[in-house]
Amino acid sequence: MTSNQTTLGIDYRSGRYYTALVRQDASERKVTALVTATESELKEHQALQGEDIIFSVPDNEVVVKNLHLSQADKWDRDLLARFELSQSLLDNENEFCVATLSTGQPNRRLGLVTRRRNLEQLTGSLFSSLNPAAWSPKYEMRAVALAKGYLNFCHLEQRELVCLADFGDNVASICFVSRGDIIGLAHLPPSQFDRSSPALMGLNSEPGLKKMVVEFKTVVNFRLPSLFEEGVTPPLSALIVSGDGSDSQVKSALEQHFQVPVTSPRIDRRFLGEDAAAVEDPLEDYLVAMGLTVN
Repeated sequence: MTSNQTTLGIDYRSGRYYTALVRQDASERKVTALVTATESELKEHQALQGEDIIFSVPDNEVVVKNLHLSQADKWDRDLLARFELSQSLLDNENEFCVATLSTGQPNRRLGLVTRRRNLEQLTGSLFSSLNPAAWSPKYEMRAVALAKGYLNFCHLEQRELVCLADFGDNVASICFVSRGDIIGLAHLPPSQFDRSSPALMGLNSEPGLKKMVVEFKTVVNFRLPSLFEEGVTPPLSALIVSGDGSDSQVKSALEQHFQVPVTSPRIDRRFLGEDAAAVEDPLEDYLVAMGLTVN
């Protein structure tokens, strides 16, 4: 990594852009700016310039595949996983962006597939206003960025299996973390909700909150047995919520449905640079944006 490289993470949630500017070198990582902005404000914000710019990708735009590597001891695991992932694509491989994640298990990785045209539609004119045309944007699935934000910027819970969830706009990015590894990904899709019904729109209404929590628990309960089948034997030990989920009413509703502690991520303020141009509270709102800056 080059000296004093700056990376800008841009996460869109609930009608706003949450941005994190992070300076990195070989020995440390410092957050120099955390800013919330509308699209027009973001285009004009002079502080938000980075050598690398990474956008969050809505989880429903990413296909997650569970990859079992039968000959992982003989080949490079990432290359082997990418090969298996490419073989599962029905269209031309060039139409997709693919990535793989280690789960901490030698014979299992997670494969991530996104159509390139969908990524290009995410940024539109926004990116061209922030960067020279010669630079290319990068992308990361929201649930992955959420996990990276937690693992790299937070005080970690000393528990075996943790579920992270970031809520917003009737959706939730969900990831499962164990012993420092991302072992599972999920999301609560917006199609679960009737957006035409004002009574069910968002966490701000009681019917909407109840429906969201029930659907969320259904997704979590569906994923836990599959993780157990993959050899993840510890039971769920904590639920850590951020975004709109950090609201006390949301936490209270979740506590009624889960028999584990429901808390907010505890961001380590030592990562905040003394020369930060802007640092806005609550810090937890920027967890995904911060995670986007981590390779």
